[in-house]
Amino acid sequence: MTITSTCKDKPATEIFPSYISKELLEKSLKNGFKTTNIDINDYELSMGSTTGDNYCSDIYRAKINYTKDGKPNNSISLIIKAMPFSEARSPTLETLEVFDKEVQMYTVTIPKISEILEGEYLCAKCFYAVKEPVQLIVFEDLTALGYEMADRESGIDESHCRVVLSKLGRFHAASIVLAEMDETEMDKFYFGFFKPGAAGSDVIKAIFEKGLISCVDEVKTWEGFESIAKKMNNFCDNFIEKLADHCKNSPATVKVLNHGDLWVNNFLFKYDEGKPVDVVFVDYQLSFYSSPGVDVNYFLSTSPSNEVRENKDDDLIEIYYDNFSRILKKLSKQQYSFDTIKKEIQSREFYGFGASIGVTPIVMMEKNVSKGSNIENLVDEDASARLRKAMYGSASYRRAMECMLRKFDQHKVLDIV
Repeated sequence: MTITSTCKDKPATEIFPSYISKELLEKSLKNGFKTTNIDINDYELSMGSTTGDNYCSDIYRAKINYTKDGKPNNSISLIIKAMPFSEARSPTLETLEVFDKEVQMYTVTIPKISEILEGEYLCAKCFYAVKEPVQLIVFEDLTALGYEMADRESGIDESHCRVVLSKLGRFHAASIVLAEMDETEMDKFYFGFFKPGAAGSDVIKAIFEKGLISCVDEVKTWEGFESIAKKMNNFCDNFIEKLADHCKNSPATVKVLNHGDLWVNNFLFKYDEGKPVDVVFVDYQLSFYSSPGVDVNYFLSTSPSNEVRENKDDDLIEIYYDNFSRILKKLSKQQYSFDTIKKEIQSREFYGFGASIGVTPIVMMEKNVSKGSNIENLVDEDASARLRKAMYGSASYRRAMECMLRKFDQHKVLDIV
């Protein structure tokens, strides 16, 4: 058997962790295909993402040639998502239960939602998951199925946004049906970024609290934004608490299972003659049961191009609602008016403001800056100061934020006490 690497300077054994082994890959295939008759002939390892594209895990790709049930020359590409121990990120990931939650989503919850949607393709197939020696999940490789990522820096255009919000509307509606079928199905998903009683980790503070301070420092220098900067500054002492409050549910809340981290790097698109025709979401590790306004506002603040942000919010909410309501009607479930859903989305705009502070600067980070960025850099005092200056001081982030801050101010989002 041969083991190869896409890096020509070093053998695979010197580049990739020892836990990515023939044994792991064979276990993954046997579990995924539900057979014991698997033999791996050879495999090639490569990195599955670049630094700056994924902050909570390490991503690897394995292209495998194998024999199944005596039949040779089968091939498959798998993605290994690993979360080895890190002093910077592991305590937060453990607190937020990201591994257990994501395994639950891929192996139990999403398959049920897909069944409600008559088999609609919602996520990559999970082949295997294990906690030792490190937490890792093995998936089918969506790129081998014709899916690809969009450009995060420039934001996605209206056609991409329509595909995302169409699928999100259907996903949310089906989750309502699932919750009605079994109320306990949502018990695991009572928090996302902000776990009650544990929202103040170093990572969360670095992303949101320190991010807000850095953003205010920039915004107060922009002509015409002085009063907005003062309003933003009022949240510096309790920003995380305010964001956590906007995840809570009132008795009147329309509740759905949110993806929880709906930004452009967590979408893979399929194209037909250059036009997006489908999208699959990845990284279901922060999913939680709350208002649909959480996902919709998070997406609108982090992922569209500036042109879409400036002109198409209302149109996109209508696209979302059309798909959401169509599924509920088809399944003879309770209907919600467009006004009800739009008010629900508007009621969570502060969460979109939070995403514009904590996530959008990461999304828009120039590749030459993001190449060396990771969770450790966000937490380290000196490195994070330099990184935040590059993120919040960039011209592209300013263009996006000028548009969003005007909208937030017009909608009185920044007047929340």
